[in-house]
Amino acid sequence: MNLSARNCRRLPICCVIPLLVLALAGSALGQDAVQAPYNAGALGKDRWLAKDKADHFLLSMFMTGFSFAILHESYKKSESSSLYLSGGVTLSLGLGKEMYDARSARGHASLKDMLADALGVALAYFMVRTL
Repeated sequence: MNLSARNCRRLPICCVIPLLVLALAGSALGQDAVQAPYNAGALGKDRWLAKDKADHFLLSMFMTGFSFAILHESYKKSESSSLYLSGGVTLSLGLGKEMYDARSARGHASLKDMLADALGVALAYFMVRTL
């Protein structure tokens, strides 16, 4: 099997499944932490199983898988360099968002959000490497 046919199968798995799960996540997980105002009082409501964590996880997985496919297929980068670059950019964006939240009057930085981002990148990495 040639590489382009192999990678065309990866794109739907890395990109479509997270979007479907993200669409269903709001009804399956509690939303009170997400709907609470993001201030010092919301820090106590930063639960592990909240829609916000699912959003971080799935968006990171989607961004990593999609950017991998673009880098590998369109720009003809090697598989490993595409994975490292897409994962690094995704984690950098997640860190930047948390830094913005830390400085924002309405937001708060969350280590749990960063961990959800990292888990999303790790799952995309695993999916690309094994599927």
